Amino acid sequence: MLSVPISDIPGVSHLTADAFDGLFERTVPRAYVHRAGISEVLLTGSRAFGGDHFSLAAQWPRNHSFYRSSLGRQDPLLLAETIRQVGLFVGHQGYQVPLGHAFLMKTMHYEVDAAGLLLGHKPSDLLIHVDCRDTRRRGSDLTGLGFEARIERDGVTIGSGGGTYRCVSPSAYAKLRSVSRVLPPPGDGPAGSAEVSEPVAPELVGRSSPDDVVISAVGRERMWKLQMDCRNPALFDHPVDHVPGMVVLEAARQALLHMTGCDSLVPVGMRASFRNYLELDGPSFIKAEPGPPDLSGRTSVRFLVEQYGVVQAEVDFLAEPAGA
Repeated sequence: MLSVPISDIPGVSHLTADAFDGLFERTVPRAYVHRAGISEVLLTGSRAFGGDHFSLAAQWPRNHSFYRSSLGRQDPLLLAETIRQVGLFVGHQGYQVPLGHAFLMKTMHYEVDAAGLLLGHKPSDLLIHVDCRDTRRRGSDLTGLGFEARIERDGVTIGSGGGTYRCVSPSAYAKLRSVSRVLPPPGDGPAGSAEVSEPVAPELVGRSSPDDVVISAVGRERMWKLQMDCRNPALFDHPVDHVPGMVVLEAARQALLHMTGCDSLVPVGMRASFRNYLELDGPSFIKAEPGPPDLSGRTSVRFLVEQYGVVQAEVDFLAEPAGA
């Protein structure tokens, strides 16, 4: 496993273990992480340590309602959801972004040691040490932020992650969405998109229930159609007017497993960029572009997510077999 002692993490070198006491007793208010369901809140507490450095606590259940454990490991996309919640919480609590403002995620990434995902005999208590940078303001209001985080479990750093986002007021968001919604679609997507989609069998994408499958086959190699059920309580925790970013990541992960035929692949590295919103009422397609293995021999694949013939998001995965 990666081994980075807490004293080497920016902003927390002067802390003692007592500084983190009491951080795992309850979840943070759900509004700060934009979740309606209390059970979907992963963060449990925070400490601010001056400037742009924060330390947060999170707990991963041994078996999340959607990001379920398998092969003795917790789902690495649970880390992606944790990073998402970290960015929102720091914006609201660390930089006083008012509740109700929209956060437009532009990039997200993580890397995790697969050994750090191994299940224990209790939920995983995590400390997340956050270093914020590239803050942008209009007057005293935060309009954008970049952040990097180290994730620690039982005194050992098991991974890292981060992202960048913009913050906009409710009125600015309404204007942004009204403009994007009236733009005429430039096309109907790739050839063959009008064909009836065939749902992918859940066992081929690491799922046990068809309700959790978010891609379908379109009859073309290395291409899938995004197929969502907006009633899924984990992926659609509350009403939204676009496809959530976590649905995009899950679709890419399922495409990875379907393409490789290996449901034991662990996506230990992920880097995503979101160029624009994906509309709920328009067909979206996922295309795979396999790359060469990295220096460690891990599988490398880029997924392009298109709507109306335009790439709206990209997701790069690095994956290794569960037994590696």
